[in-house]
Amino acid sequence: MSSASVLDKAFHAIMKRMVETGQAPFYTDLAAALGLSVEEGRKTLQDLFSSGIPGWLYPRTNLIVSFAPFNNLRLNTESPSTVSRNGSASEPLNCWRSAGYFLERH
Repeated sequence: MSSASVLDKAFHAIMKRMVETGQAPFYTDLAAALGLSVEEGRKTLQDLFSSGIPGWLYPRTNLIVSFAPFNNLRLNTESPSTVSRNGSASEPLNCWRSAGYFLERH
């Protein structure tokens, strides 16, 4: 478990990066900012998010998705990767649409 002072510094480094760039740092960036090894940076990130801060990592990864009050999740609704060859929206986009997140324009 990382010490409280290291977790405080990690929180500050993530918040500073989110404010400056609008993007969350990777754990490798966090490690460099804190002067830690890459593995220590990954462990510190895991410890920080398991401490109960308001935020979460993408499941089964070390990628920051939410770090209150910021969100790092990108949704490309009509990028080429979300449109099939016949021109219809792909399955992931249809799942969002069926959940009511996208309203059809008339």
